Amino acid sequence: MSLRARNEEHPVSKTHIKLIAFITAVSLLGDSMLYVVLPIFPELFGLNSLWEVGVLLAVNRFVRIPIHPFVKMFYQYFTIRQGLFIGLILSIITTLSYGILETFLWLLISRIVWGIAWSFLKQGGQLSVVYAVGASNQQLASGQLTGIYNGISRTGSLAGMLLGGIGASLFGPETLFFVFACLATVLIPFLVRDMRNQQDIASEKPDNQKAPVDQKTIRNRTFLFLLTMGLLLSMIYQGVLTSTLGYWIVFQEDLTTIFLGGLGAAAWTGILQGFRWGLEPVIAPWIGRKADKIGSKLILLIPTLVVASGLFLILPAFIPTVAWLFAVIILLVTATIVSTLLDAFVTDYTVHFKKNAIISHYLTASDLGAALGPALGFLLIEMAGEYSVVIGGAVILMFTAVLASWEHWHTLKNK
Repeated sequence: MSLRARNEEHPVSKTHIKLIAFITAVSLLGDSMLYVVLPIFPELFGLNSLWEVGVLLAVNRFVRIPIHPFVKMFYQYFTIRQGLFIGLILSIITTLSYGILETFLWLLISRIVWGIAWSFLKQGGQLSVVYAVGASNQQLASGQLTGIYNGISRTGSLAGMLLGGIGASLFGPETLFFVFACLATVLIPFLVRDMRNQQDIASEKPDNQKAPVDQKTIRNRTFLFLLTMGLLLSMIYQGVLTSTLGYWIVFQEDLTTIFLGGLGAAAWTGILQGFRWGLEPVIAPWIGRKADKIGSKLILLIPTLVVASGLFLILPAFIPTVAWLFAVIILLVTATIVSTLLDAFVTDYTVHFKKNAIISHYLTASDLGAALGPALGFLLIEMAGEYSVVIGGAVILMFTAVLASWEHWHTLKNK
């Protein structure tokens, strides 16, 4: 029996999506903790300057840009479970290395390896959702499955930040990195069991009868729309907003001198991001189900982007602290809504085309935006002032809302 035939007998279920999302969440623990402890305890990692911290926290994003096409090729010949197995093993190795290595060069290599691991995990996760929807003839709702995957997997970021921030001071970073690596190791038998049972998804084999994605879909309006949205929204949310949030908190003097005993900007940044990731397991599946019931992801995406555009302008504003906090929390929630709706839209589109190639192109565009965002954000602040960043971000968000409206209009027109 062929591997593709076995795939038809054992389609990926909602339970498999939850398992894959949980594996992704556990794999994220070490990486998320590093974002908390590395800037605070650089000396424990043998670092002598802040630029080394910045490079180590950014290099994994840049390495994913050229790696995605190679991971796509891997998934053309091997199964998703095999790719996830590689990603999980690499994440265990890198998490352990964070607690052992004490030189910049070796940590740099470890971060590059983590970038490769995340490419396997992220592509494998998204492909699993796409195949689950496709194998069920779209009886499984893309919005709900995307929300489940995003919601569960992002709990790893929340747990890594919270446990890392609290536990590093109590037990030391090395102990926690070891514990996180052990937790990931426990998951290996679950993947191995699935691989032995052959309950897996067979990725697409190269087919000479099919035109490659570059020839067949590059001129497709929706394909270009997805690449543009992935690039711009990742640049704004994952890049500019995430990297500059602490900078805007400094402007809110009451927040850093009165509220909760006058916590610093770094602490408030962690609290706000943690609050967002804590809500994600609830909001992502909920918004996914709502989009499935409506029958259109863009109907909800468009007003969300318009609201986010207005809220972005409030970041440097001198308004009552409670109002500012509320606006920022809503802005961070829109990030969850936007990522869920856009990923679900990608899933709906990808079901009808060569899945591996389109997912790879989409993730490459998203990672490029996320990598460029921090550099462009602080460059604009330095060269043109604070308001240039928020105005530029608001304009880009409004532009993506217009693009989504245009795509929705064309979709209705062609029905």
